[in-house]
Parts: sequence; structure tokens; C-alpha cells
Amino acid sequence: YDQRLEALLPVIQREVPAIFQANRVEEIRKAIEIAEDFDLNLVIAGGVEAHKVAGELAQAEAGVILGNSGAASSEIRGGGSGWSIEGPAILSRAGVKVAFFGPGGSRRASPIGRLGGEPALNAAWAFRNGTGEVEALKMGTLNAAEILGLGNRLGSIEVGKQADFMVLEGHPFEYNVLPLMVFVDGNLVIDRRTKNPF
Repeated sequence: YDQRLEALLPVIQREVPAIFQANRVEEIRKAIEIAEDFDLNLVIAGGVEAHKVAGELAQAEAGVILGNSGAASSEIRGGGSGWSIEGPAILSRAGVKVAFFGPGGSRRASPIGRLGGEPALNAAWAFRNGTGEVEALKMGTLNAAEILGLGNRLGSIEVGKQADFMVLEGHPFEYNVLPLMVFVDGNLVIDRRTKNPF
């Protein structure tokens, strides 16, 4: 018995996905190989060159959580080789479930000044670069939940799911749209219809 390996049981038993940080084609292919060898539920995080192996990822039924889809270069140190602004659309058309990283300290600023790692902004970039509107919206909501195995509780507004959602004052892909109301677990926590929403 090795207590350190006990944490891997949920991954091996496919209760949670095996998330591999992989950007280059070679790294992604190695992750696919490992996932196949051990029958793991594969998720690629980063995925700068994932669009180049979209068919292989679809065949492996892997999810991909992309980093910054809207910036001028990739997150690979040393430059933007291998990156494509059409990557989310290519992956989606191949049948790969795509989502985006949320905001975090490692994300870069985007060309329009907001956090490039913000899922809503990346979904807008995906839409403007070939991804269908509904699929792009799912990349920032339901796909993320399903990739992480939480689709039965999160990611869409359905009976029986946790009611965390926002009502926006405009189209979700407009760069300047703001939340009008925010609900957490079904409770209204921010209401900008009043003078002081906080």
C-alpha cells in the first residue's frame, strides 16, 4: 500500500479526468498514448497545437481546455509558433469538446486590455474566428463543466442543477457587456438595476 498513490485512484477509476498540461503536438500525442494505455478520461490543458491533431483528440474522446485564444502569440515560451486563432473552431468541427481557462495570475493580457484567459472573451474570439455562436457560448459554460465531469450539476440552466448564472445587459460576446444580475445557488447576489448593487 502506498498512501501517496491513493490520490490517483479516482483518475484510474475514471471518476475524475486525467488532465495533462500539453502544448506541442508531440506532448499531446504522448498524453493520448498514456491515456489509452491506462484507459484514462483524457483532458488536455493548454493545447496550443491541439488543432493540428484534432482528429486524434476526437478519436481519443479527449476534452481540451485552451489557454489564451485571443492574444497575438501563444503561451509557449519564446513565441507564437504553432498557435492558430482558428484552433477552437478546428477542434470543435472535429468533434472535440473545447473549453477555456478561467482568469488567473498566469494568463496574459489580451490585445483589447482584458484578461486573455477569461472564458467569455475567449469564447467571443472563437466565435469571431469560425466557431458557431452556440458552440462558442458552450466553450465558456457547459463544455467546461462536462470536460471536468461536472455537467450533471453545472454549466447550463436546467432543473436539478446548481443555479449559478448571470443576466447580462447585452450580447455575451460584446467586449463591454456587463452583468446586470448575478445569481449564486439560485439567490440574487448582485443587482445592477438598483443604484447600489453591492
